[in-house]
Amino acid sequence: MKILAFAGSSSRTSINKQLVTWVANHFENDEVDIYDLNDFEMPIFSIDKERAEGIPKLAFNFAKAIDEADLLLIALAEHNGNYSAAFKNIYDWISRIPKRSVFENTPMFLMATSIGRRGGSTVLTIAERRFPYDGGDIVDTFSLPSFDENFDTENGITHPFYKKEITEKIDKIKAQFHRFNLMAGSDFEIGRPLPEWALESIFENEVPKVADFKGKPLLILFFYMGCLGCKSRAIPFANRIVYEDKGIQVLGIHTRFEGKSYTDEQLKAAKEEYAIRFPFFRDKEHAQTFWKYKAPGTPHWILVDKNGIVNYALFGSEPNNALLRLDLKMAEMLG
Repeated sequence: MKILAFAGSSSRTSINKQLVTWVANHFENDEVDIYDLNDFEMPIFSIDKERAEGIPKLAFNFAKAIDEADLLLIALAEHNGNYSAAFKNIYDWISRIPKRSVFENTPMFLMATSIGRRGGSTVLTIAERRFPYDGGDIVDTFSLPSFDENFDTENGITHPFYKKEITEKIDKIKAQFHRFNLMAGSDFEIGRPLPEWALESIFENEVPKVADFKGKPLLILFFYMGCLGCKSRAIPFANRIVYEDKGIQVLGIHTRFEGKSYTDEQLKAAKEEYAIRFPFFRDKEHAQTFWKYKAPGTPHWILVDKNGIVNYALFGSEPNNALLRLDLKMAEMLG
């Protein structure tokens, strides 16, 4: 993911620059560019200057950076209850470029901070109302009050409440974009080879590869211990396939696309409580395999033939619907 981050301030010691830089550093696996508005200083916008000299090249350069980004991280300084002059001038010039909006529907995480108790909330509210008219796709917002009390250069945000709030929002944004990228780039499809999964061990055993299961059909169950249908119907059904031993291998993937997380100890206890007899592993962070395999929820089933080709995919655990159809598909596969 490519990220453009900047503060809406030209101050060399901008507290909003410090905030947005700290947030940007949380996207350690992504390509991040942090811009300084001083590098885009242009004449104060006026229609007369535009008619006489045209739109400055720097406005086109900034617009290009917006267009190339998958996500914008913006921390707005509040000057007299509004945008800073430096930010507004760039905004105005970009708005004059023909056949485009300012932000071109690029998703953005919008922030503000100030030394006062309102945390730049006035300018944040103005931006929330205005940006959507200029192509701003605001995925979330955050305000940090009393910057000097709640932020330091070594540790970033120090107040537990605000640190928890922004960390959760960052994680949510990362998960959303990771999900989108996985699904957009996935080659999962019925009739094609099963793509490699991304799993982690729970029981200190080695994580198998897709190729390790070739030679016999494989039934994959995506489940989550917070899912009632998984515990009451899907797991017993998968156990039954193991007990019957008719030549279908079973692999469980515990995934969390929403809801609370489960520790390895909790999953080990669940193995005993629900008498899980098939091997299962944990999906990697942000439910990578779940999204890569285009699962709609849990429980979700994928049936793979002996050659590693995806034969069937099905969501649900109703005995007279999903599980019956799954039984018929497996019987058909076994001949």
